[in-house]
Parts: sequence; C-alpha cells; structure tokens
Amino acid sequence: MKISQLEYFVEAAERLNFTHAASSLFTTRQSISHAVKALEAELGVKLFSQSAHGLVLTTEGQTAYAHAKKVLHEVRELSKAFLMPEVPEHALYILIGTNILAYSQYDLPQALSSIGIFEFTLGELNCSDCYKHIVTKKADLSFIACMPRTFPECEAVMLDESYLYLLVNAESDLAKKDGLFVDDILGHKLMVPPGFEFQMHPLVKGLEEKHAPTNTMIPLSSFEYVTEKIIEGGCIGIASQAQKACVPDGLAIKPLIEPGMSMGLYALYRSDSPQKKLFQSIASRVSTEVGPTH
Repeated sequence: MKISQLEYFVEAAERLNFTHAASSLFTTRQSISHAVKALEAELGVKLFSQSAHGLVLTTEGQTAYAHAKKVLHEVRELSKAFLMPEVPEHALYILIGTNILAYSQYDLPQALSSIGIFEFTLGELNCSDCYKHIVTKKADLSFIACMPRTFPECEAVMLDESYLYLLVNAESDLAKKDGLFVDDILGHKLMVPPGFEFQMHPLVKGLEEKHAPTNTMIPLSSFEYVTEKIIEGGCIGIASQAQKACVPDGLAIKPLIEPGMSMGLYALYRSDSPQKKLFQSIASRVSTEVGPTH
C-alpha cells in the first residue's frame, strides 16, 4: 500500500469523479483508476459502486476513506515535524529543464502536495537557463538533466542516473554493439537538443579531444528526428523517452557507455538559501516518484 494510492483514493472519494480527482491532483484519470483498483485488490473489497446518480462510496469505501484521511493527516504531520520548515510565504517558482522528460519521468505536483506545498508556479527553460535563474535568485528550485559537472553557488541533489541513449541506423555496424563510446561517434553527425553544451559538456570535451570536426554536433529544436536522416545520412540522434519505449522502424537504440558520461537528473537550489531544508524535502519526495530510466 502506497501513500500516493491513499491520496488518489481520498481525492476520488471526496469528488466522486475520477476525472475531477485527476485534474485536482495534476495526474490522469487512468492513474486514479489504477490506484483505486490496486487498493481494492489489496483490501479485498469494492470501494466504489455506480448508482443512477453517479459514483458512490460503498460501506467498505466509507470506512476506508475515514482511515485513509487519518493516515494522510499523520503523514503530513510527520513531514512538518521532521522534513520541512514552515511553508514559504510566497508561491515557489520552480523551473524544469526543457525535454527533461526525455531522460526521466516524475510527478512533481504530486510530490509537492504530499508535503503540503500547494502554492507554486512551474516554468520551463533549457537546463543552462534553469541553472542561471537559480544563481541569480530568479527561481527557487530547478530540476535539470545533464552529464556530470559542477554547479557553482548551488547545491545539486542527484535524483536519478541513467545512460544517454543514441539512435542509430539499424543496419549499421553501430547497431551490432552492446554500447557506444565517443570513438563510435567520430565520422557521424550527432543531432542533439538545444543547450547541449551545458547538458553534455563531457561529451563535447571528449569529441574535441578526439579532434572531431566542430560541426559534429547539430542542435535541433526538439526530439522529433527525421528518421531518414539517420538511415540514409550517417547521422546519430539522441533518443527520447518515447523512442526508447517504441523504437522507430529502421532504427536501433544504444546506450553511450563512455565512463563519466551518464545522464543525471538533478534538483538545484542556492547553497545560501534559507529554505534549503524545504528543497531537500521536495527533492527527497521527487526521487521516490522518478520513473525507471535504465
């Protein structure tokens, strides 16, 4: 039994509508339905039934709702006592790196609400600008994906780590390898997302040390690659989460296994921030929501 299942169930019980509950929790109706079904399977009872007027709680559902409310109250009290300081007076401004979900998936609003943070604004910038906004105090907290690097004036909490995956021609020699190294990229054009210099500095440096041409890395506006360019033009591309789950025809996906070039999901905040304890708590909650990336 997970706390998130209880939160989803309680919201559904109070609204008696899975769609409205999902909207309130910034998630999908399917997530609410799955959480309720999992809870019903574990408890061995039906929590909801359908009436002529819509969804209603069963007798067992009413009992479960009362207990779940108490549990969630105690969880929030525990968080207040040990994990976080007072809720900030101003709404938090949180930035998310562009295309970050290509590397990892997490439910940030759910993580925030679980520790009582309901006043916040989310923004999206490239990872380099996310970092700059933290340093200049234009944002409170940021989540970015990048290879190992330093973050002067900031504390960085690594939430997850995975390979960088590359799209290659399925008929090429690269597709026959278990993993790729920098040497394998030489002689190819590598299509990368905007801001790659900041995100992939070790890779950029590695290619420079191998004397790769300056136009080896080609920035694109999104992860929507033209398959034909990879199949016919000798190009390589960075794989998105969707492409990892469903490899396009004619392509293969291979991990970049060069040492020191893994992709990390980081939470960033200023080292001198008076709200460090709060940000550490948020990062801790987000890390439990991170989806598998390996």
